[in-house]
Amino acid sequence: ELTSRPQVLFKKKPFYPRSALRRGIEGFVRLSFTIDKNGQIEAPIVLRAQPSGIFDNSALKAIKHWKFTAPKMNGHSVKVTATQTIKFTIK
Repeated sequence: ELTSRPQVLFKKKPFYPRSALRRGIEGFVRLSFTIDKNGQIEAPIVLRAQPSGIFDNSALKAIKHWKFTAPKMNGHSVKVTATQTIKFTIK
């Protein structure tokens, strides 16, 4: 059991693909990744994307720059697997 859950310290906003913006396409990408002992992102993968293939690369590039507090178990930093959904909406 984690004694300290990782908290987001920095979120890089994903680039909205121009072709999707021009065509008015919105969607989301659900990612799975590892948060290492230093709060860095490792091995992000796409679990689900709607629509498929439109926002995947942008979400993967953005999540690699996110920073978290280090997850802890009994006072020691540990690696954990996490998921995150990144939404793409036109404002």
